[in-house]
Amino acid sequence: AGGEMGSGLWRELYLWGWSGLATVGLATLLSVALAMCQLSRRRPRLRVVRKGLTSERPKYCCVILKGRDGRILMEQRGADAKVAKGKLTCFGGKIESGETPDECIRRECREETGWEPKKVERAVDFFVDDKLVAYFYEAEAPHSTDHLKFEVGRCGVWVGDYLHDPRVSPWHHAALKSWKLGQPRANFVTPVET
Repeated sequence: AGGEMGSGLWRELYLWGWSGLATVGLATLLSVALAMCQLSRRRPRLRVVRKGLTSERPKYCCVILKGRDGRILMEQRGADAKVAKGKLTCFGGKIESGETPDECIRRECREETGWEPKKVERAVDFFVDDKLVAYFYEAEAPHSTDHLKFEVGRCGVWVGDYLHDPRVSPWHHAALKSWKLGQPRANFVTPVET
């Protein structure tokens, strides 16, 4: 949390939750946050952390693009991809220096599809062996009238039964399963090779 203001401020605000807010009041809470910003000489970046989601920051962000018919739009990775070769994944990528997770997911959508969602909402925190790896957001998928332009060697695939489709990457399968069940955390356990 080095990039966040007041080292543990956001964690404390998150832990207080609504009961702490009711006890001290919103004005007091915001006054403390603004004072911490002035001390750290940073502008405040107030953010809402949904119950069950972490305040840590991962290296990656992905987005679940949900269609009106229940299917989701996924990326078909090429055979030459560095990770998840030939698999279906959600669109996303690595957070760049100075970029917020929200900015990352919008940039990745523009780069990978030529399109940007209007609204994104963080839905699942994805862990591998209990280490935070990615935030998974959800957004309304592009409409059939939106012109999409995919990166070379990749394409978009509409997937209906994504929890049983063997083409879906194991990591993304774990995140999608938690999302479908309304769970804010997914933890993929790396299989032990024998």
